[in-house]
Amino acid sequence: MARVYDNIHTRFEELDAQKDLDDGIEEETTVLILVMRVIQFMSGILTSFLTLRFVLMLFAANQANPYSNFVFLVTKPFVAPFFNLFNSHPIYGIANIEVETLSAILFYVLIGWLVVRLLAFIP
Repeated sequence: MARVYDNIHTRFEELDAQKDLDDGIEEETTVLILVMRVIQFMSGILTSFLTLRFVLMLFAANQANPYSNFVFLVTKPFVAPFFNLFNSHPIYGIANIEVETLSAILFYVLIGWLVVRLLAFIP
């Protein structure tokens, strides 16, 4: 009887040790998932602002309006690297399709997706 008890006790100790190991892995995984979600959230916010900028430019929004001016000011640093890509500059107040903003949207969505996919490979 004592031998059975010792075997059961040893098995419970092994399970407790494995549970402690699994808890450490779960904490690391939880942090990694949180980082991935934050990156996805930030990418989504940036993409939303850039899409809003595209729509405002498409419908020739007045830059004197505080709302549209805020959107243009917030998104300008993210679109600026793409301004010379197609040899055009933003013209505010005139309806146009701003290809630079579409390029920025595509670029930032791909970068966000790529970073999240690379983080998924971390064991």
